[in-house]
Amino acid sequence: MKATFYGRKAAANPGRDFSLIVLPDTQYYVSSKNGGLPAMFYAQTDWIVSNRTSLNIAYVAHLGDLVEDGDTNAGPTI
Repeated sequence: MKATFYGRKAAANPGRDFSLIVLPDTQYYVSSKNGGLPAMFYAQTDWIVSNRTSLNIAYVAHLGDLVEDGDTNAGPTI
């Protein structure tokens, strides 16, 4: 088995603080039935991009589901 790791070059100062960002269960941010709007998700991801350098963001993790009812659309069935 061959494993490939992707990332960025290590900072010149390896002792420098870094940030980890966690986005939990974004399905609720974008679902209108839960009072959410897609703009909430866009605002969060835009904030991450805007602060990636100043906070030395090393990793962004997504926890949970991306959608609540993604299997109910009129797409292909398996």
